Amino acid sequence: MAKRLSDILADNAGKISLGLGALLGVTADYFLGEERKYIFPKEYASAMFGMAVSAMAFAYFKSLTAFKDPVFRNSFKVFLKSPVWLAKKAFFEEKKEYDKLISLLEESRPYFKSEAGIDLQIGSILVKKGDIEGAVESFKRFFQNFSSQRPPSWFFESVILAEKKYEAQIKMGNNPIDTENYFDLIDIGLRSGNIKAGAHYWSRLCDIELEERKDLNVLYAMFLDSLEKNKKNLQGKDVIMPAETKPKMQWEKSLSLILSEEGIEEKFRKIADSRNEVLEYGPSKFLRSTFVFKRGKNEEDLRKGYLVNLFLENLNQKIKLAKSLIFLPEHNGLAYDISRRKPLRNLEDLFNELTDAEKEPTLCEALANESIIHRASREIIKEAEEYHLSADGIEPVVLKRFDYIKALKRRLFDRLGINQSGIAFLSYLELDKYKEFVLSLINGDLAISNILEDGTVLDFEKAAIGNPMIDVITTLEDPKNGNVSREKIFREVYLRDYGTLEREFLEESYKPYAVFVSAYQVGSKTHQGDIKRAKGFAINVMEKSSSKVKDSFARYLRSLETEKARELQEVL
Repeated sequence: MAKRLSDILADNAGKISLGLGALLGVTADYFLGEERKYIFPKEYASAMFGMAVSAMAFAYFKSLTAFKDPVFRNSFKVFLKSPVWLAKKAFFEEKKEYDKLISLLEESRPYFKSEAGIDLQIGSILVKKGDIEGAVESFKRFFQNFSSQRPPSWFFESVILAEKKYEAQIKMGNNPIDTENYFDLIDIGLRSGNIKAGAHYWSRLCDIELEERKDLNVLYAMFLDSLEKNKKNLQGKDVIMPAETKPKMQWEKSLSLILSEEGIEEKFRKIADSRNEVLEYGPSKFLRSTFVFKRGKNEEDLRKGYLVNLFLENLNQKIKLAKSLIFLPEHNGLAYDISRRKPLRNLEDLFNELTDAEKEPTLCEALANESIIHRASREIIKEAEEYHLSADGIEPVVLKRFDYIKALKRRLFDRLGINQSGIAFLSYLELDKYKEFVLSLINGDLAISNILEDGTVLDFEKAAIGNPMIDVITTLEDPKNGNVSREKIFREVYLRDYGTLEREFLEESYKPYAVFVSAYQVGSKTHQGDIKRAKGFAINVMEKSSSKVKDSFARYLRSLETEKARELQEVL
C-alpha cells in the first residue's frame, strides 16, 4: 500500500501541493471568522488564496500544452478517466498483471503530444516482467521522443527514486549476482534522468559470470546503440549522459563471448548460393528475437546486404524486414552483418508441413511485402544505372543494374556446363523489351528460404536495380509451393497498387521471366542436390516458354552428359 501511495504522490505531487495551498488560503480566509485577525491578517489570507487559485489556473493551462488537438476535449477526457486509471494501475501493480498495466498506459497515448513518458513507464514494466529486449526497444523510443519539458512531478519522483535506489543497492550488496537488483538500478537511473548511472549498472551486470551473460551483453550493445543514435536529442536536457557510449566496442565484446562458446562453430550453416555462413542465436530467457550473425570473407557483399536493408528500413516503415543492428568489417579475419528478426521459420521449412491451401495465405503475405519494397524503391531508383548507398562510419557501396547474362552463366552454365546448345538457348530468351520500363530495387535471390512466415524479406547480398519480376518469379514459381494459384496471387496481391500501364507491362513480362528465372534455378537446385525441385523448375521452362525456347532448352539438357543432367533429362 505504501508503494502504491508513493507512486500516486509522485505522479500527482504538483497538483496536490497546489491544492493544499489553495485549501490553506480558503481555510484562513473563510473558516477562522473574526479570529483570523489574530492569526493572519485578512489581506494576507486573501492574497494567499488568490495566489493559490492563480497557480492552479497556471498549472492547468500549462498542462493543456501536453494534449493533442482537440485540446480541451482530450484534457477533459483525461480528467474524467484519471481516478479510474489510478485505481486500475494500483490494482494491476499489486497483482503483477503487467500486460494489463501496459494496455492501460497504451490507452492514454491518443491524448498526449509527447509519448516519451509513456514509453519510459512501459520500459520499466517490461523490465519487471523480464522482457529486457522489449524494454530496450521501449527505452529507445523514449530516447527518440525525449522532451526538455519535465513533468510537474519530476522533482518529487526523484526523491522517491533516491530511496528506492538506496534499497536496491543494499539488496545488491547482499546478493551481487541477482539480475533483478541490477535492472531495478538501471530503471531508477533512467527514470531519474541519470542515464550514466543506468549504463554503469548494466556494464557491471555484463561482467558477472552468469548463464545469461552473452544475452545481457547483446542487449547492452543494443541499449548503447540507441543511446548513441539519439545522444543529440538527449544532450542539454537536464539528463546525465555517459561521457562515451562506444556501441561498436560492446558489439565486438558480445560477438567474442558468443564465439567463445564450445561447439559454436558447428552451429554456423552455409548459405545456399553464397560464400557466407550464418548463425541464428536465440530466443532465450532474455532474448525474445532471433539474432542473426552473418559472416564471410567477402566483406563487400555483406556490407551491401547491410546497407540495402538499412536503406529500406528508412524508406518505408511498412516494409517487413530483419532489423539491421551493426556491420563489423573485420573481426578475427571475417566481416559480420548482425541483425535481429522475429523467431519465425522461413517458408522453405514451413512448407514441409503445410497443405497447398495453407501455403497460399503465407505467399500472399510475402507478395504484398515484395510489392511495397518494389513500389517504394521505384520512386527513389527511377531509371538509374546505379545507386549509391551509404551510412555513417561505413564505406559506401554501389547498387548496379541486374546482370542477366552473368546470373544465367553463374547459376546455370557454371553448375551444369556450357556448350553451343547453351549459348543458343541464351540467345533465344526474350527479355530485352522487359528490362527497362519498370525498375526497382530487387533482392536478386528472393527464394522462399529468404522469406519468413509473416512475409519478412531477408538477405540482400545480391540486391540490384532491375525488373521486379526477378523477385516475384523466384518466390512464386518455386515447385515447393505446390498447386497454389500463382498468377492469381500475382494479379490480385502483388499488382493491386500498381498503375494501369505498369500492371499491363508486368503481366506481359510474367512468362518470359518465369522461363529465365526457372532456367537458372535448375542449375542452382541441381548444385544444392535438390534434384526434385530442379526438375520442377525444368518443367516450368518447358511449359511456359515459346516452342523455340522450349526446343533450345531441351537440346541443351540433352547435350549434357553428367549423372545429374541425365536425371534432369527425365522431364523432357
